[in-house]
Amino acid sequence: HTLSSAVVFSKYKQHQFPLGDSCIWLSLSRFLFQLAIDNDRDVLLTSLSEFCGTHQVYVRLLDIAARKSETTRIGGRLTKSLRDLDAKARGGEPSELQQSLQRVSFNIKCAEVQEAEKRLAQLNHLLQRVQSAAEKLDRGYVQIGCEEFEILMPEVDASGLQGPEVEEAMHKLHAAKARNDSKDRAGPTHSLASLTDALRNKGHMTLTQRLRVQDQFNELEQQVVALKAERDAALAQAAPAQEELERLRAERDAALAAAAPSEEEVAECR
Repeated sequence: HTLSSAVVFSKYKQHQFPLGDSCIWLSLSRFLFQLAIDNDRDVLLTSLSEFCGTHQVYVRLLDIAARKSETTRIGGRLTKSLRDLDAKARGGEPSELQQSLQRVSFNIKCAEVQEAEKRLAQLNHLLQRVQSAAEKLDRGYVQIGCEEFEILMPEVDASGLQGPEVEEAMHKLHAAKARNDSKDRAGPTHSLASLTDALRNKGHMTLTQRLRVQDQFNELEQQVVALKAERDAALAQAAPAQEELERLRAERDAALAAAAPSEEEVAECR
């Protein structure tokens, strides 16, 4: 059937017939899920979930469960686990999303779970590409690895991919760039205060921006340490000269004191 042939009009409104089995199952499954949640029917919920998974009929359950989250046991458990799943899916750490999927109550199959599984597959695929680029850096193919990272960074930022594996790969990238950077940097181009403020607000930055600011902050700290070392060395070199100056001053004062006339000589002169 086509969409136009499935629509009929009555005196007051238009009606649409089901376009296929999936339309029938979707409406019926939504009603049965509501029935199972309202009456705390575990067996019905599990059987219905298996049926929907087999026939690839995915009902959006969070809103249905949320309406009964405080009055039924199933509603409360589903609401909590699906909200946690939604939060982890919005994030970018694959391991946390995987754990949240495993914690979904009743091993339910619904639209939220299907979307989270797709999100997890995308994040894992991107993570594998990031790790592959990092392995090239480890094997000494610095130019190839850096080029792959440059291609990947827009995708990493857009997807929000994060986690310890990504942080480690990005640190490898910046270390490789630092080893191959032959340009002499005249001095710090960023103030310590501005970089400190940026690091405090890193929750609003992408992974690339956070790492770039962190590198700039580390560079500035190294320059500060180097300047302090130079200052201490200059003070250490100046210490003997200061001691010699004090000795000369003491000798001068002693000579002036010895050359001063006594009171008797002053009286005779008067």
